[in-house]
Amino acid sequence: MTLLDTRDGAVGRLCIPRWLLVLGGFTALTAIVFWPWLAHLSSALIGPPEDNMQDFWNSWHAATARGWQDFLFTRQIRFPEGTSLAYHSFAWPQVFAVALLSRIFGGDFSTLVALHNLTLLASFPLGAAAMFYLARHLLGDGPGRDAGAAVAGFIFAFNPWHVAQAMHHAHV
Repeated sequence: MTLLDTRDGAVGRLCIPRWLLVLGGFTALTAIVFWPWLAHLSSALIGPPEDNMQDFWNSWHAATARGWQDFLFTRQIRFPEGTSLAYHSFAWPQVFAVALLSRIFGGDFSTLVALHNLTLLASFPLGAAAMFYLARHLLGDGPGRDAGAAVAGFIFAFNPWHVAQAMHHAHV
């Protein structure tokens, strides 16, 4: 795909892939909705100090684990014997994202807080984009399909239940 659309009547118009517009638009909307938290992205967890503290521990543990043996077992719970984490309530996509990104950006406290918050916030544009494409598929080829799909993406991702759960539970 070329960036310059050269069809008749479209000379000089920039052709941006739809997925980039959808993801970029919903990312901008996420930044607008969560504007008050963006200033504290690396210094405070999103939400009150409740279950999200355990979710942050999960992120920290994943970022500091040296291998699968360390990842699925800890001595920091039930010390000195330790315990298996095979059935622990990890939010697996978030934990893997934080573990991978901490290898790139570092594992200090403020970086881990920022990565934890960013992976929570990523659920909004990713969920909205997924719903956009599902709704677009289900709506068929009728007029207003993209507008209807955008509304469906917004309603799905930015509903009050999702916003409230993001402040408390990473795995929901």
